[in-house]
Amino acid sequence: MLSRLFSTSSTISEHDDHYHSYQPTPRWGHSAAAINGKLYIWGGCMENLPKVHSSAEKTQLLSIVEVFDPQTLLWERKHTTGNPPLGVYWNAYSTQEKNMHTFGGYCGHGKCYHNSVHQLDVIAMQWREMMPSNPGDSPMKKWQCGMVSFSLGEENYLCMFGGWGVLSPNHKNMEHEFVADRANLGCVWSNELHFFNLTKGSWECPSTTGSRPPPCQGFTFTLVDADRVILFGGFQPSTRRRVNDVYILNLHTKHWIRLYNHLDPSIPWPLGRDDHSACVKNGTCPLLITVGGVNNQFNTLGDLWVFDVDSGRW
Repeated sequence: MLSRLFSTSSTISEHDDHYHSYQPTPRWGHSAAAINGKLYIWGGCMENLPKVHSSAEKTQLLSIVEVFDPQTLLWERKHTTGNPPLGVYWNAYSTQEKNMHTFGGYCGHGKCYHNSVHQLDVIAMQWREMMPSNPGDSPMKKWQCGMVSFSLGEENYLCMFGGWGVLSPNHKNMEHEFVADRANLGCVWSNELHFFNLTKGSWECPSTTGSRPPPCQGFTFTLVDADRVILFGGFQPSTRRRVNDVYILNLHTKHWIRLYNHLDPSIPWPLGRDDHSACVKNGTCPLLITVGGVNNQFNTLGDLWVFDVDSGRW
């Protein structure tokens, strides 16, 4: 099957039925969630996306979800009901059972960013906004943050971290740090950490211990198991560099640990980067697999690295 998924023109001819099948609209900065063996693509920056806050044309475009079935190698366009998110690209997303959740994102015009949570039920193909009971405790409006889904006891949660966006004057800072973007008045990088309780519909701002990451964006934020989430790379404005640090957060104890290379060339370690991709291969020894990104010389990277989460070695 992999040979079909990554085929070149020498293996798929123009007479192949799959060659002529429907293809999704080109885009970047979109959501791509795997649920029940299928890939669901939503949003992103598209050529025909209206650069307005909201319109009937924009809502119609954002009510479409592209679905890829790896068994048949076919794409399908699905129409949704409800109100889709306005944070259309570089929003955070995660999955839980039959649902895809999205948070934040850029609207596509001016300095319009979002901090709302939306849920897409992929069985009913219906959107709904998760209205919090305590909106004053929401994260700032932002993009390029990280988000994972997890459970504590009988309650289901979303965990959001970091990102770049607009800080309002009445934002509750709590224990968070913010670094001003001098090139964009009113915009900041953050290292704020929030939990959204899906069961109760409320925001929580947990206190943490250990080595909390500084404000950053463009990192990967990947669930390892029921207890841990791993952050790798990203751009840190405090040093103006793309880093190669690894941070692991225990979602139950709220404790951070940091792993990094002390400039020892004998220890294999990837270059600092942002805008890369990562996933976790679960098993007795969970592995983080990361690929690509952009380094500090603005070069596009094509390398692939595997990180043994338990041993802390690449």
